[in-house]
Amino acid sequence: MPDIAKQYDAVIVGAGLAGSAAAIHLARAGKSVCLVEKTIVVHHKVCGEFLSHEAVSYLCDLGLDVRAIGAVPITHMRLIKGAHIAQAPLLFQAYSVSRHALDEALIAFAIAAGATVERGVNITEISNGDYWQVSGGAFTAHGNALFLSTGKHDVKGWHRQNGVKNDYIGFKMHYQLDEKARNILDGHTDVILFRGGYAGLQLIENGYANFCLVIEKRRFKEFQSDWSDFVSDLIQATPHLKDILSKAKPCWDKPLAIYGIPYGYVYQPAENTSKNIYRLGDQMAVIPSFAGGGMAIALHTAKLATACYLGNDTKYYNQKAAADLKPHVQKSTRLGMIMASRMGQTTLVMISRLFPILLTKTANFTRLVSL
Repeated sequence: MPDIAKQYDAVIVGAGLAGSAAAIHLARAGKSVCLVEKTIVVHHKVCGEFLSHEAVSYLCDLGLDVRAIGAVPITHMRLIKGAHIAQAPLLFQAYSVSRHALDEALIAFAIAAGATVERGVNITEISNGDYWQVSGGAFTAHGNALFLSTGKHDVKGWHRQNGVKNDYIGFKMHYQLDEKARNILDGHTDVILFRGGYAGLQLIENGYANFCLVIEKRRFKEFQSDWSDFVSDLIQATPHLKDILSKAKPCWDKPLAIYGIPYGYVYQPAENTSKNIYRLGDQMAVIPSFAGGGMAIALHTAKLATACYLGNDTKYYNQKAAADLKPHVQKSTRLGMIMASRMGQTTLVMISRLFPILLTKTANFTRLVSL
């Protein structure tokens, strides 16, 4: 490795959950780590912000008590279509907290563990020879290992394959609720079904609510691609949602949005895959929203990848991660496609109202087995 200032055991591109968790694991193991993030400050991301018990367990292993950053307990879920509501208890203790609060907490943990954090650096080039080199603007860093943790966004030249379903648009808006709406939502995660997609709504810290949804592009075009028109239509068609959001104040002028999400994608390495590159989180697998597994996958891959790097076994990581995640993603993708179909939506709500235990079991169906 050349004698330059910025050289590390590991360079991690992307300081979301997976990247920051990997930085914490590696720095605590005595490795020199550079965690590179394109934004100057932590920002909001399109995310359901639901923490399943697996995700909470991984965060506890890192030393983070999610309640300390304001996470809200969730004990029940509701499945809603129009005026019809099915409700059931969860079989596990879940929480909800904004990605802004969670990402900031983990970056602080990474810094405390000894990782170097470079913010405001947009990596535009990655190459490897005797070592990995990542560059962006005037910034360059070298590392023995590369951890690619850029979420649903790809670095040029390092694109993922398509998923099973690639025509969704994802949206997210935070709302300030009045006391009546907070009481209705308290302790629940609500999944709202509508033609061409589905949404999730739940409380987060400080009395706010996260409303996140996916919708097929062709369906959104029916509203001239206008967010306000679509939400107004959905509220009018869903009395429960009207009770919660009719007097709510949006926190931003417009929602966050993301396009071309490769739902159902699981990374399949080529035979000549370079050594010491580890794809984390959504770079390894993309699970449909509201299955409650996205953040768990991020933390799962971070723990597994760092253990494999410390054991000098990239090949095993790719094999083990695919074995762990592929069945999980496949089940959730099938469920997501049912949730987006008109017949599937009607059937799910009808059966769940008659037999609430099936709703409970469905929520448990998509859980990821922890390491």
